[in-house]
Amino acid sequence: MTLPEPWVEDLTTVPGLQAILRRGLLSKARIFSAWCEKGDRLLQVVRVGGRPLAIAREARPTVVMQAGAPTRHTMRHRVQPNKGMWLDLDAHLYYLPVEPAPVGESRALAPLRFAAQCQHEHVSIPADWLRAQVEQGARYRVIDAATRRAARITRLGE
Repeated sequence: MTLPEPWVEDLTTVPGLQAILRRGLLSKARIFSAWCEKGDRLLQVVRVGGRPLAIAREARPTVVMQAGAPTRHTMRHRVQPNKGMWLDLDAHLYYLPVEPAPVGESRALAPLRFAAQCQHEHVSIPADWLRAQVEQGARYRVIDAATRRAARITRLGE
């Protein structure tokens, strides 16, 4: 299955992003970030080559051996960029049909959703809301109950 044009499946293929990460300039390139109520970043939008790129973060479990006790181990979460979405394309690319429309009728459209997670929650954020935040110049948003209702943000797994 090919993803719609806004999606970036492999962030290592974005050359400008690799330069930003290699030089440690992510905080300078960040133009927006969304946070959970407990203070963890869910996602960030960075300017790469003059274009806004939303980057979700996903906690991936890794097993780390304890020094001196090879039989003991702990689970740690290494947070890595997982996927991305360009936010500067035509607005119609951020909507998909809910179901095929009969001939001669209009069809209902639903916004693409961008999943992000931290150690406290896993949310699905509508791409149109995310684009609007960047276009309005917002620097950060805490995803609280009021923001979830207003922006149609859903918690995954509930």
